[in-house]
Amino acid sequence: MLQSASRSKISLKLKLLLRFGLFGGPNPFGTEDAAFDTDVWTALFNEAKSHAVTALLYDAIMQLPQHQRPPRILMLQLGCSVAEIEDSCRQMETAAIALSDLVTQKSHSENKIVLTVVKGPAIALHYPIPNHREYSDIDLLTLGETERIGRIIEETGISVDRSDPRHASFVFKDVVFECHNYLLYTSDEHQWNIVPFTEDKSDRLSCFNRLPVEEEAFFLAKHMEHHAVFFHQNVPLRSLVDWAMLTNDPEFDFNKLDVLKRDTDVDRFVILLTLYCKSLFGLPRSYGSAYTLPSGIDASDFDRLYMNCPPRHRSAFVRVFRRSWHYLSHTRKYKLLYGKSMFRRFYFSNLRIAIKQNV
Repeated sequence: MLQSASRSKISLKLKLLLRFGLFGGPNPFGTEDAAFDTDVWTALFNEAKSHAVTALLYDAIMQLPQHQRPPRILMLQLGCSVAEIEDSCRQMETAAIALSDLVTQKSHSENKIVLTVVKGPAIALHYPIPNHREYSDIDLLTLGETERIGRIIEETGISVDRSDPRHASFVFKDVVFECHNYLLYTSDEHQWNIVPFTEDKSDRLSCFNRLPVEEEAFFLAKHMEHHAVFFHQNVPLRSLVDWAMLTNDPEFDFNKLDVLKRDTDVDRFVILLTLYCKSLFGLPRSYGSAYTLPSGIDASDFDRLYMNCPPRHRSAFVRVFRRSWHYLSHTRKYKLLYGKSMFRRFYFSNLRIAIKQNV
């Protein structure tokens, strides 16, 4: 197992390769031969797999000169992994299209349901190679149609799980779908705007809708922040790449995002996230005066606050102790971000839920 310092170095190498492959960053090796041996490349592949960015690493490697790439046997293994990722994406797209056809056929013509995709395929749309952005399920924003869709699914003999008030879930053609009554986690649910998935009618997913790119980004920020705070989970590298791809898209308007985030609990989190991704990937976009942080916190703090959580311990006591120590260690910075301590924000608001879910 890699030691912490070695793991940190491997993580940095992976980020530099993604910066090179996706955002036009400098070649991490310069003009010299690659210094990586087989063990380092293997560790890099494992790190990429743990963050669900294997295909993105492959794309970056394919842009390197031949003499800087991994040994042939490792490239063959990596290529097989990428082929599996592509097959998985096609399988999920095929299932989504079949679900759309079913729902369209079963819904009345005067009130036809058009499904709205969020996260997964909707974010992949902004990648150079969409089916190289990994996802394991498909999220749909169905709002008031959730129950009607659930009944249509049950008519086919498939069970629907309604235990979570936020969404109904089911497995259709071996793919997990979540139909969301709402997307956010608090009472400040946004009034979402819906746009066609793509204007290209030849696209397989043109039968779907999606959110405007700024609203997709706002939801992604809420999702990241919620999992980092409520579940004390590290923000995965894939989510950082997602943010960079969305905000670097030519159609993205930072002024619109500013309106969405303003006066919400992720207002300054979005600013910190944006500045961190800019420093990480070297993004060229200018964000304007609204994207500045108060004195005492800067982009590097994102790593300390949201990407240094230890693996989940089986003991609830240990998990509470670790989380509390983390909050205490960074009290001032959290107050700058949220205007209150994390004990007040997290424990006072969510203690009942935390206990119910075994913290």
